[in-house]
Amino acid sequence: MGGPASAIARSAPAPRRRPAPLAPQHPLFHHFSRALLRPLFKAYFRMRAEGLEQLPPGPCLVAPNHVSMLDWAFLLYWFPRLTRFVVHRDYYEHPITGFGVRVNGAVVVRTDRPDLAAMRAARAALAAGEPLILF
Repeated sequence: MGGPASAIARSAPAPRRRPAPLAPQHPLFHHFSRALLRPLFKAYFRMRAEGLEQLPPGPCLVAPNHVSMLDWAFLLYWFPRLTRFVVHRDYYEHPITGFGVRVNGAVVVRTDRPDLAAMRAARAALAAGEPLILF
Protein backbone atom coordinates (compact mmCIF):
# COMPACT_ATOMS: atom_id res chain seq x y z
CA MET A 1 0.00 0.00 0.00
CA GLY A 2 1.62 3.20 -1.11
CA GLY A 3 1.17 6.59 0.46
CA PRO A 4 1.12 9.97 -1.27
CA ALA A 5 4.86 9.82 -2.01
CA SER A 6 4.51 6.61 -4.02
CA ALA A 7 1.60 8.10 -5.99
CA ILE A 8 3.79 11.02 -6.97
CA ALA A 9 6.65 8.75 -7.97
CA ARG A 10 4.38 6.73 -10.28
CA SER A 11 2.73 9.72 -11.97
CA ALA A 12 3.53 10.41 -15.60
CA PRO A 13 5.97 13.21 -16.35
CA ALA A 14 4.43 16.56 -17.16
CA PRO A 15 4.14 17.17 -20.90
CA ARG A 16 6.78 19.53 -22.29
CA ARG A 17 5.28 22.71 -23.62
CA ARG A 18 6.45 24.05 -26.91
CA PRO A 19 7.71 27.62 -26.77
CA ALA A 20 5.21 30.22 -27.89
CA PRO A 21 5.80 31.40 -31.43
CA LEU A 22 7.03 34.96 -31.64
CA ALA A 23 5.32 37.37 -33.96
CA PRO A 24 7.64 38.49 -36.75
CA GLN A 25 9.34 41.85 -36.45
CA HIS A 26 9.92 44.21 -39.36
CA PRO A 27 13.21 46.04 -38.74
CA LEU A 28 12.68 48.33 -41.74
CA PHE A 29 9.65 49.92 -40.03
CA HIS A 30 11.63 50.22 -36.78
CA HIS A 31 14.52 52.02 -38.49
CA PHE A 32 12.15 54.22 -40.51
CA SER A 33 10.34 55.25 -37.31
CA ARG A 34 13.62 56.07 -35.58
CA ALA A 35 14.78 58.15 -38.56
CA LEU A 36 11.47 60.02 -38.57
CA LEU A 37 11.39 60.63 -34.80
CA ARG A 38 15.05 61.52 -34.29
CA PRO A 39 15.02 65.08 -35.73
CA LEU A 40 11.65 65.83 -34.14
CA PHE A 41 12.77 64.72 -30.71
CA LYS A 42 16.11 66.52 -30.97
CA ALA A 43 14.49 69.78 -32.01
CA TYR A 44 11.38 69.79 -29.84
CA PHE A 45 12.21 67.81 -26.70
CA ARG A 46 15.99 68.36 -26.58
CA MET A 47 16.28 64.93 -25.05
CA ARG A 48 19.42 63.15 -23.98
CA ALA A 49 19.90 59.64 -22.68
CA GLU A 50 21.98 58.53 -19.74
CA GLY A 51 22.98 55.04 -18.70
CA LEU A 52 22.61 53.28 -22.06
CA GLU A 53 25.98 51.65 -21.41
CA GLN A 54 24.33 49.82 -18.50
CA LEU A 55 22.11 47.79 -20.82
CA PRO A 56 23.37 44.23 -21.14
CA PRO A 57 24.25 43.03 -24.66
CA GLY A 58 21.92 40.00 -24.54
CA PRO A 59 18.33 39.53 -23.44
CA CYS A 60 16.97 41.91 -20.84
CA LEU A 61 13.69 43.06 -19.37
CA VAL A 62 13.36 46.83 -19.26
CA ALA A 63 10.60 48.14 -16.99
CA PRO A 64 10.42 51.95 -17.30
CA ASN A 65 7.85 54.25 -15.73
CA HIS A 66 4.90 54.97 -18.02
CA VAL A 67 4.06 58.65 -17.65
CA SER A 68 3.05 59.60 -21.18
CA MET A 69 1.53 58.08 -24.27
CA LEU A 70 4.81 58.99 -26.00
CA ASP A 71 6.94 56.79 -23.74
CA TRP A 72 7.11 54.03 -26.36
CA ALA A 73 8.41 56.54 -28.92
CA PHE A 74 11.04 57.88 -26.54
CA LEU A 75 12.28 54.34 -25.91
CA LEU A 76 12.23 53.53 -29.60
CA TYR A 77 14.30 56.67 -30.15
CA TRP A 78 16.95 55.91 -27.54
CA PHE A 79 17.09 52.16 -27.25
CA PRO A 80 20.10 51.03 -29.30
CA ARG A 81 18.61 47.70 -30.46
CA LEU A 82 15.49 46.33 -32.06
CA THR A 83 13.22 45.41 -29.17
CA ARG A 84 9.78 44.08 -28.38
CA PHE A 85 7.14 45.70 -26.22
CA VAL A 86 4.54 44.01 -24.04
CA VAL A 87 1.24 45.69 -24.94
CA HIS A 88 -2.38 45.40 -23.90
CA ARG A 89 -4.68 43.60 -26.32
CA ASP A 90 -6.77 46.78 -26.79
CA TYR A 91 -3.84 48.47 -28.56
CA TYR A 92 -3.29 45.39 -30.72
CA GLU A 93 -6.92 45.37 -31.83
CA HIS A 94 -7.15 49.15 -32.41
CA PRO A 95 -7.14 50.04 -36.13
CA ILE A 96 -4.40 52.69 -35.83
CA THR A 97 -2.15 51.58 -32.98
CA GLY A 98 -2.56 47.95 -33.97
CA PHE A 99 -0.47 48.44 -37.09
CA GLY A 100 2.58 49.60 -35.15
CA VAL A 101 2.11 46.93 -32.51
CA ARG A 102 1.88 44.15 -35.08
CA VAL A 103 4.84 45.42 -37.13
CA ASN A 104 6.95 45.57 -33.97
CA GLY A 105 6.14 41.96 -33.15
CA ALA A 106 4.86 42.98 -29.74
CA VAL A 107 3.90 40.52 -27.03
CA VAL A 108 0.16 40.99 -26.57
CA VAL A 109 -1.28 40.52 -23.09
CA ARG A 110 -4.78 40.33 -21.65
CA THR A 111 -5.18 41.87 -18.22
CA ASP A 112 -8.63 40.60 -17.28
CA ARG A 113 -7.23 37.17 -16.36
CA PRO A 114 -3.89 35.37 -16.22
CA ASP A 115 -2.49 35.19 -19.73
CA LEU A 116 -0.24 32.15 -20.08
CA ALA A 117 0.21 32.68 -23.82
CA ALA A 118 1.63 36.16 -23.20
CA MET A 119 3.95 34.81 -20.51
CA ARG A 120 5.19 32.12 -22.88
CA ALA A 121 5.73 34.66 -25.68
CA ALA A 122 7.66 36.97 -23.33
CA ARG A 123 9.79 34.06 -22.18
CA ALA A 124 10.41 33.04 -25.80
CA ALA A 125 11.53 36.58 -26.68
CA LEU A 126 14.01 36.59 -23.82
CA ALA A 127 15.16 33.06 -24.67
CA ALA A 128 15.81 34.27 -28.24
CA GLY A 129 18.15 36.92 -26.80
CA GLU A 130 15.85 39.87 -27.41
CA PRO A 131 15.23 42.83 -25.13
CA LEU A 132 11.66 43.17 -23.86
CA ILE A 133 10.07 46.40 -22.63
CA LEU A 134 7.24 46.14 -20.13
CA PHE A 135 5.56 49.29 -18.82
